[in-house]
Amino acid sequence: MVLTVGAILVFLLGTYVGSASQMSLDPESLGKVSMSLRSNEPNVDRVPVETHVERTLTPESPVVQRQLPKPVTEGQQQLSLDGDQHAANIDATIQAMEKTRQQASSYVRKTVFKDGVRFVFVAGLEGSGHHAWQTLFWSCWKSDNACHVPQSLQKHLYNNKTWGLFNPIGPKKTAHKTEWMALRGVVVQEMQNEEKKVGPQGLSILNVAEYVGHVGEMSYPNFIHGPERSLRKPDLTLLANLAEEAGVDLRILVLVRDAPGIYHSTVTHRHFMPGLPQTMVLIDNAHSLFGQLMSIDPKFVRCISNYGKQPNVSTRGLEIAHWLHPNFAGAKAGFWRKLLKEIHTPSEVEYEPNRIDTSLIGRLKAATDLIDGYCDLLP
Repeated sequence: MVLTVGAILVFLLGTYVGSASQMSLDPESLGKVSMSLRSNEPNVDRVPVETHVERTLTPESPVVQRQLPKPVTEGQQQLSLDGDQHAANIDATIQAMEKTRQQASSYVRKTVFKDGVRFVFVAGLEGSGHHAWQTLFWSCWKSDNACHVPQSLQKHLYNNKTWGLFNPIGPKKTAHKTEWMALRGVVVQEMQNEEKKVGPQGLSILNVAEYVGHVGEMSYPNFIHGPERSLRKPDLTLLANLAEEAGVDLRILVLVRDAPGIYHSTVTHRHFMPGLPQTMVLIDNAHSLFGQLMSIDPKFVRCISNYGKQPNVSTRGLEIAHWLHPNFAGAKAGFWRKLLKEIHTPSEVEYEPNRIDTSLIGRLKAATDLIDGYCDLLP
């Protein structure tokens, strides 16, 4: 299924990144969006199942450099060139949209920066590697006072047994708007209390703590049961607003993984749902994650891949150490290096490609490319 110019413009300008009436779209930026999209629409049906896409940022350009399996055929080389151009088009589109989005009244700017206590939320599609970060932050919490896991605060964000800010609609109950607003106020207060509790130095972990009970990993989506599965996902726009109101320093770490890896992790390996409905849920959640990222200041965000090679997760982890918390680049730098070694890149599993899976992965890739393109533009 090919993303048409009209469809992506409606998506980017409409449902997921805010009302067009809130934006001030200057002709120059809108023109860049339209031109970049028209220049090359990918034929996603040609995307092979086992093409693993890695992102590399260079000082010269934020454009993606794709790594191909070897040896490659002439057809695969052409596919790579098409992919590079498509990635460049996405980057240009996102840059143009970011320029106009910042003028919207609903845009959440990051104004709180502190070196003492910081909060981190790990955001990503299910299948992108949350459990590895759960292991890392568990060790950070239990082995040292560098991290803390606020269990009550996490359950107020998401509670699969009852409801939370991220999942107010459930199979047994839908929270009333007055209940939801009351809980919102509670969470702001809990963030302020957590900052005092963790201080003067520390990192508060807002998710990837399945062991707490009924909170899951807070992935996109969270938990596999129905019927409202696609609705059960975090809200980074809400979370950023809460942090700013509470006066706490929030950091959002986005996990990225290629579409074949996510598909095979959740469909082929763990059988969360059959291929078609799982793909549809993942596409919906990828669009939600991208829309949320576009509605907040990029200063909140950094990206990392557990499956990356250039850089690998350890190298990238060191690059973002100070951004995550100054201690990890200073007094606890050695401890942070040790923690990063706990994230082991899984060995690649060969799957026999078939036409149906290839087509579904192509559909998913059109959505995950938006997240990858956003991350390509960050430090």
